[in-house]
Amino acid sequence: MISISKAVPDGSNDSVIITDYKTGSKLSDAESRVTKTKTLDGGVVLVHGGFVEEDRKFQVDARMAVADIAILWAIYTSETYVVFSFDDQVAGVAGVYDVAISKLTNRAGRIKFTALVREKLSG
Repeated sequence: MISISKAVPDGSNDSVIITDYKTGSKLSDAESRVTKTKTLDGGVVLVHGGFVEEDRKFQVDARMAVADIAILWAIYTSETYVVFSFDDQVAGVAGVYDVAISKLTNRAGRIKFTALVREKLSG
């Protein structure tokens, strides 16, 4: 289950629950801060800067009812940051994050969006 909520509820269309998300959704992927630079002698230098929760990016692919899509769209267009929480029993991952939704598409009831993490709140 995935929940997307306004950071500061105002009493109207404050949140939406997504239960029918696809296996292609990426909730547990993580990337480290790694750079690769070519050297003049034909080699490379890798610099590993570590990993922090703020490096996460969540990608969700889901089917939603028209009314829920309208709520999600209203949240997306009016809020800079939202609370993104999930509990995926199959993947064994869960958490609550402060995120910005950077991209949202809707194709006949199938939505796809990307959420960039600003801060991990719990989990």
